[in-house]
Amino acid sequence: MSPHPIPEVGAIVQYQLTDDEATSISTGGGQVVGDNITGDQRSESATAGQVCTAIVVANHADAARPTVSLRLLLNGDLDPCVTKASEGEGPGHWSWLPRAAMQPTMLECTICGAWVGNLASHLRWHQDQGHVVSADE
Repeated sequence: MSPHPIPEVGAIVQYQLTDDEATSISTGGGQVVGDNITGDQRSESATAGQVCTAIVVANHADAARPTVSLRLLLNGDLDPCVTKASEGEGPGHWSWLPRAAMQPTMLECTICGAWVGNLASHLRWHQDQGHVVSADE
């Protein structure tokens, strides 16, 4: 069982290309490579072991080993699909984005209307400036 929940459709994850996938993407090879890459693909930037940003387009959580289908976001005009990728480390697997890469949740300050990532720190700034900050803020 995966240590994390399987991502929902639309989630952004990372995927590491295998040797065969990178070759297929770079050369615009056949329709399917290793039952994983599909579509007409060609990208000068695809290399074995490359970590790509990917969007989950389907999840197969009901399978014995949950997998996802991904749309890879490569530099160029092609965005191939990967089917039945499982979570893990190394080529041929998807992983969650590192925590530092995730955008912080932005909250609106009810005092000044600014959108901030750390509301508590922002409210302390208001207090330091002599602004009235109520307990409801």
